[in-house]
Amino acid sequence: REALRQFFSRKFENDRKSAAAASYNAAFNRVQGLMSCAPLFDLEQLPAADRERYGRGAFAQHALQARHLIENGSTFVMVANGMPWDNHVFQHEMHQMLVPELDNVLFQLVNDLEERGMLDETLVIAMGEFGRTPKLNQRGGRDHWPRVFSCVLAGAGIRGGQVIGSSDKWGESPSDNPVTPADLAFTIYTLLGIDPQSKLVTSDGRPVALNQGGRMIAELA
Repeated sequence: REALRQFFSRKFENDRKSAAAASYNAAFNRVQGLMSCAPLFDLEQLPAADRERYGRGAFAQHALQARHLIENGSTFVMVANGMPWDNHVFQHEMHQMLVPELDNVLFQLVNDLEERGMLDETLVIAMGEFGRTPKLNQRGGRDHWPRVFSCVLAGAGIRGGQVIGSSDKWGESPSDNPVTPADLAFTIYTLLGIDPQSKLVTSDGRPVALNQGGRMIAELA
């Protein structure tokens, strides 16, 4: 399969002389190099004390795996929790399981990156894609709510130890110093060294702007 992929990639690049295609192929090769390195994914090789600090749950071990990948040159890692945060039912009971693990995992990961001198060059983000309804539904859960939600950022040289913005007393709408999704995207691009004013070009030549009216979150700079 890899030989076939390389064949078509070379043919595509030779036919079009596309810098974007060459860049994509180079990125694919870097990722394949990481994925084919079995020791990177063998957590048994890491100190047992580290595995215990993070916790033995799947999410905790995946976060430890993320740290190991970052230490070995990976530039983007996403860790998803297999346990559902989408709590349309029994939210209180689910949070009793989910919140303590997330709290410990974030502490261990950020602390490890700082001790290794890697936190200033690594952006850690903990977030979902929307908030939850201010009121419980009839099943003791909360449904989807796009008007207000929160996220956590650490590292990348930002000024930490602060809460930016607030919601009203019902947790229904932004109240003080609201930050839009476009602002968050603009800030993430900036912290990662990506020009938020740049544009991507689709295969049919249509430009797509990264910035959709966002601004840098000034309090983080």
